[in-house]
Amino acid sequence: MGNSVTYLLLCLLLFAGCESRRDLATDPANSPVVVPFDLRYDEEQNAVVLEWEYLGIEPVVRYQFWRVERDGIHTLPWYNFPAPSREVNRRADVWDMMPIVDAAIHAGEKYIYILRTETAGKRLAEAPVGEVQIPGAILADIQFLPEEGTATVNWHLVAGVPRRYELLRAVDDAAEQVIFQSEDPTVASFTDVI
Repeated sequence: MGNSVTYLLLCLLLFAGCESRRDLATDPANSPVVVPFDLRYDEEQNAVVLEWEYLGIEPVVRYQFWRVERDGIHTLPWYNFPAPSREVNRRADVWDMMPIVDAAIHAGEKYIYILRTETAGKRLAEAPVGEVQIPGAILADIQFLPEEGTATVNWHLVAGVPRRYELLRAVDDAAEQVIFQSEDPTVASFTDVI
């Protein structure tokens, strides 16, 4: 009799601990709540765009980007979030979110993003998003004028705002040498005396 009571109590405890949602192949408790599915540089907007979805039950009320750059982590401000882009469905497991746009980018940089969200119940969730390379300046042409002993280098900016331009010169197998630096994004050429 004692063993059957113990067995019955053990079964009741086991049954009480089971929840049908937790027995699914994709256990919500072990699945990420914030799921990024597209991170890219958008040329038309000159910005990084992140498309994502939220798999929680409560709607997200605000979100925040963390952007990892070569000089550290930059925490962007929290943004209040309007209602999800699809109709509100209390039983929905997926909330399709509007894309997030980060326009404070610099040409030629590589960024790593982390997304944080907060629900109305003050629950926080975060997810690493990935990395994106922002295009920089590209060489347009080089004009050599041997009679004047000069070479003019022309370039144009592809994206973002540059932190700084640096023009390097290497002669034969010698080490590269910085011959020009500028933090002015309007500068697009340099004439070198050769």
